[in-house]
Amino acid sequence: MKPLSDYAGKYQGCRFVIVGKGPTKFQFENLAEIGDPIIFINDAVQFDHMAERSVETFFFALDAKQAVWLEPGMRSTPVLSIRPDTQYMTEHGDIAHERLFLCDLPTARIPDCVGYRWGRAPDIDNFNPRSLLFDQLLIGHKGTIIPAIHFAWLCGASEIAFIGCDGIPNGYDARIEIKSGAPDLGVNAIIRKNQDALCERLDLPTVYVDTESLEPVIPKRMNFAWFGSEPPEWVRDIVSLFELHHPGWFTRIHTEFQEDMLSCSWFKEAVDKCWQFCQQADLLYLWLLYNEGGFVMDTDSVTIRSFEPLRRGHSAFTTCHLAWGNRLTNGVMGSVPRGRAFARCVRHIGQLARTGWPRDKHGQLPRCSFGPTMLTELFTEQGDGDMTILPHWYFYPFRTTDRGMAMEFWHAGEERRRELLGQLGESIPDGQIPFAAHMWGVDGSGHTPVEGLPRILNGVAI
Repeated sequence: MKPLSDYAGKYQGCRFVIVGKGPTKFQFENLAEIGDPIIFINDAVQFDHMAERSVETFFFALDAKQAVWLEPGMRSTPVLSIRPDTQYMTEHGDIAHERLFLCDLPTARIPDCVGYRWGRAPDIDNFNPRSLLFDQLLIGHKGTIIPAIHFAWLCGASEIAFIGCDGIPNGYDARIEIKSGAPDLGVNAIIRKNQDALCERLDLPTVYVDTESLEPVIPKRMNFAWFGSEPPEWVRDIVSLFELHHPGWFTRIHTEFQEDMLSCSWFKEAVDKCWQFCQQADLLYLWLLYNEGGFVMDTDSVTIRSFEPLRRGHSAFTTCHLAWGNRLTNGVMGSVPRGRAFARCVRHIGQLARTGWPRDKHGQLPRCSFGPTMLTELFTEQGDGDMTILPHWYFYPFRTTDRGMAMEFWHAGEERRRELLGQLGESIPDGQIPFAAHMWGVDGSGHTPVEGLPRILNGVAI
């Protein structure tokens, strides 16, 4: 095993090429024309045999599933981590046990490789890259591409060209065999944010090759919210039904705000103004749709069919509550990461933090301030280019007066559900089967007051 320090400055002034698994217009056969050092990320290493002119190729992987690519005589030099110290493993065992470490592999399967320590690396914005070399340490979190970028910089890279690493959430390139079986977790946009931050921190110029023409699509991520207690069984049933229709998607029930959310002063102030959990869920939706993209759905919505057709054709969507009126809703929404529509929503909340929060006649924040009220204020009924307004029956096939039918639909079997949808008749004019059915509230769900906050009546705490 070679120490990391052997590569310090070895390719000073060279351009590095990093090849990932994301969709790209790049023709992999053209790797044969590249003489620069090339780093292959995870399953993309299957193309290293094409890089005949490259001065050296490398294989980076953090996931234990990627060990399937380690074979004697492989062209690329594996750059793999040494198992972290015992304390780190104790504190992060739920993550670390799934990682790829040199000591866990048979010696016969490890070609001449480079080893580095992976452990408690500082945050990207607060570290000294040179001091990490003394400890043979590469940044080993925030995505496999992060230690690869750090390694390229250590080697003396003058620039990084990314292929299939653009962060557009289109899944994997169809030409790549996912031999490892590693699922797409839908975090491409988050990783892109981290890699851009690191390249900026290291003063590394970057170019993204043959990705400009790719159409952005909404990531395969569904987010539910349940605050104040452990999600009850009926909520988990709702989530399980969604997962049944969406194999391979990343699904999560959020029960609290993430640390990075609350570190944003105006967002935390908005959270503190909420007096019902449904208001907090509205805020969570906006944050996730802007920063990570994907879908959000209320826990009182029953999935009917796959949302896959909704991933394309728009950068963000929501619906109206009903056929009449222009009041928008937020029971089911979707967006590409960092899209213009939810950027406007986030800026609007930041402006409220500066100019003053709205209040109802009781002195409280109006219940729908971060949901339907705000969406209706910012976007027209037909949308305005940033936000697409889908037909209401896609998610709201039942009217508020049909709540009994909606609840029956929830508890019915497949045959009875088809009958109930058939009874809707003219309320579904295009004949399209709804994607989900909103239940119009479940007792004890989103309207629960936030524990510990006083109730307000006529501006007085009671």
